[in-house]
Amino acid sequence: MASVISDPNGRKRIQFVNADDQRKTIRLGVISLAGAESIARHVEELLAAKNGALPIPARTALWLSEIGEKLRDKLVKVELVAPREPVKVVTVAGLVAEYKTARTDVKRGTAINLDQAGKALVAYFGEAKTVPDVNEADADGFYRKLLANELALNTARRLTGRAKQFFAYAVRKRIITANPFAGVKTATGGNPERQEYVPVATIRSVLDACPSAEWRLIVALSRYAGLRCPSEHLGLTWGDILWDKNRFVVRSPKTEHVGKAQRVVPIFPELYPYLRDAFEAAEPGQVHVINFNRSDSGMGNGLTTNWRNPLLRILKRAGVKPWPRLFHGLRASCQTDLANSFPAHVVCEWLGNSLAVAREHYLQVTEDHFQKAAQNPAHEAARNAARTGTDQNEPERTTPAEVLDYQAFGPFLSAPVASCSDVQMTLSGFEPEFWP
Repeated sequence: MASVISDPNGRKRIQFVNADDQRKTIRLGVISLAGAESIARHVEELLAAKNGALPIPARTALWLSEIGEKLRDKLVKVELVAPREPVKVVTVAGLVAEYKTARTDVKRGTAINLDQAGKALVAYFGEAKTVPDVNEADADGFYRKLLANELALNTARRLTGRAKQFFAYAVRKRIITANPFAGVKTATGGNPERQEYVPVATIRSVLDACPSAEWRLIVALSRYAGLRCPSEHLGLTWGDILWDKNRFVVRSPKTEHVGKAQRVVPIFPELYPYLRDAFEAAEPGQVHVINFNRSDSGMGNGLTTNWRNPLLRILKRAGVKPWPRLFHGLRASCQTDLANSFPAHVVCEWLGNSLAVAREHYLQVTEDHFQKAAQNPAHEAARNAARTGTDQNEPERTTPAEVLDYQAFGPFLSAPVASCSDVQMTLSGFEPEFWP
């Protein structure tokens, strides 16, 4: 049992005997008797828990977490509680390195994206900035800095979203209690300024400038079949080409996490000659359709080389001005063309995206849409209806002769009249009414 002893000048101390029959004293200094007794009750709970190897009661554990370091040190000195573990100072640079090491589950592309975001965080906050020192204003400043560096809105939001992942990990590790990036907008959307329809005539010039049958097929698969480049190109094997069914199987690493690891796409007439030429040019026993930038190490993901640079050289050779987002623009143009001829759900199935994503990021209004609207009589049916006084969408109306009972009203209907102005007839229930 812990006892409170009052000393001169208002000082108090607590005495108790531990499990080894040793008398221990906690000197509290100047404190009220009620305050000293409250501490003594928690000392008794700590002593009982230690002697009985029991958990500390919840109310005492809460009290222990809230007391100051000076009182806690006194409890440590009498061996009622263990010393606090030294606080680990985690810098932003350290958090980035730890999180990247912990994410052994991600693919190479995701790892590269996380590395880019980590570098941006360290560049902005510096090597010495600690994680607890990063607040909401700092997170907003990071996002605004990305925009100030003339990054596209979606690019800035993606990098900020990955930065949010790093700090969410810090929350789970209990380095911080709240994520400073939680309130920063990271959702991406369509950017009309970076969308440009690539006409088929332009692609023909590009195809003519390609240096090989393989590069012609890379461009054709992107523009005429809407494949994601490079992942879906590099996943394509000659065994996936079902020549007898005029279709081929596309494996998609991007959508496999939602249960759509592959899809079936038609061999469109525009694509067929380039696929055939690449097949005829393939080496005996060649497994993959596209071998450009395929690593012997088995990575085969096209991430070790920038695919954009070779295409830029091809565009320069063709005399074609580059459009924004080169490969995405080809895929988006493909979906726009197909949407003009096939139901939306069918096109989305072929390209491996949803209708919502297609509307936000892919489908575009082209010049050809305006030309067709100006030339084709889209409102012909409405003009015919206005001219004839009928509307094909309205139900067929019955005539008065089909409604009237000729036995009851025959004499009136057969009576001679001089003109329509001589007699006016309407129906009120089943009785005719006449006005002179």
